[in-house]
Amino acid sequence: MTLNATEISSVVKDGDLITMAVIAGLAAVPLAKGIFFLIATRRQRRKEFLEFWRTDSLESSDLWLEEVIQHGYGASVPAELIRHVTRLSWPSKKLRRLALSADFLQMDATGRSLTWSLRRRRIAYRLELEMLLSVAGYIVLAVLGTAMLITGARQGLGEGITALGFGGVFASAACASFLHFISLVEARSSLAIINDAARDGLWSRLRSKQSG
Repeated sequence: MTLNATEISSVVKDGDLITMAVIAGLAAVPLAKGIFFLIATRRQRRKEFLEFWRTDSLESSDLWLEEVIQHGYGASVPAELIRHVTRLSWPSKKLRRLALSADFLQMDATGRSLTWSLRRRRIAYRLELEMLLSVAGYIVLAVLGTAMLITGARQGLGEGITALGFGGVFASAACASFLHFISLVEARSSLAIINDAARDGLWSRLRSKQSG
């Protein structure tokens, strides 16, 4: 099955809005349930974490410390980073930010602050280029996925199974690309907060130039 530009551009019509609404509704129900479940689980984990934590917890073994943080925050964080962050000012906030972005960060060579795990992300324009490509990939994949899903729905399950399959793949890739962008934004923000540094984003630089 091949799709030309004319067919793809004509898939969004009045009748297709119903199909899009049904797809969105089916996706919203499990999403809402998942959000409520995560909120309840997070509260329970926080309560248990406070019961485990003691004043001498930082002197415990790396294994115990990492397991307690993973139970409380739902993220695997190296003991070295945990000890560093908990000795800083406002440790509760910084530890939460670290848990969100632990896969992207590591200790720098001096052992006094955190930095990006990948060296290329330590250069601002390369990081912003990666963010831009993630957003562009999300837009392109989302448009293709939506067009393929609607086309497959119009053709029916028998003839449209290929389009539905590719649409699902494109939609999943779009979600992954967008989540990667969000993760990079959160990691950059977390890095600035933990290191008590100014945010090094494009918008921040533009604002500093205007104020200067």
